[in-house]
Amino acid sequence: MERHNFSFFGQKSALFLDSGSLNEPAIYIRLIKKLPSGTWEKPSRKEGKSIKFNLLEMTEILHVLHTPNSSWSTVHRFKQQQTSIKFDHKEATLQMFATGYSKFFNRAEIRVFRDLLTHIYKEKIQFATGNNEKYNNKQNVKNNEKYHERHNESYLKKQNSRSNPNQFSPNPVREQTVSPTIESGSLNVLEPNIMI
Repeated sequence: MERHNFSFFGQKSALFLDSGSLNEPAIYIRLIKKLPSGTWEKPSRKEGKSIKFNLLEMTEILHVLHTPNSSWSTVHRFKQQQTSIKFDHKEATLQMFATGYSKFFNRAEIRVFRDLLTHIYKEKIQFATGNNEKYNNKQNVKNNEKYHERHNESYLKKQNSRSNPNQFSPNPVREQTVSPTIESGSLNVLEPNIMI
């Protein structure tokens, strides 16, 4: 999957987890709260607090999610804004604090948050930490398949235009299909399947 999004809503606050693109080594968390009027802050109006966490910070969050009675805190500075952040895991609850915002997680939400963040982290390690040939080759295979389709069509047209249907040819026109495959990170082209 190219991107993951999940929301955790409480009575007075909510947290949105966004994995960002597969090859970006970061995630985004947005916190919003219910206003005194009873309406929610609207992310579409840039309301709430949006925080970007890199891979190292993700490991700290995961450690807290996996370890009851642990906590982790940090400070983010963006432009002229400073945000204090803390994840605090007590027995069956987790609380995330970010300047002006907090979100409580119950046991089930902790499990989903932990499992989802673990999955995203593993994907980020695989796809966002360098040139991933396997991921890039998926795109190359699609492009090569299109190339081979065009190449085979033009080859057949040339062969058909050379042969005279009223004349016997010792070399009949053969249709070829080429199937590219990926093996151990490199593109391999199988032998053509020849049909007479």
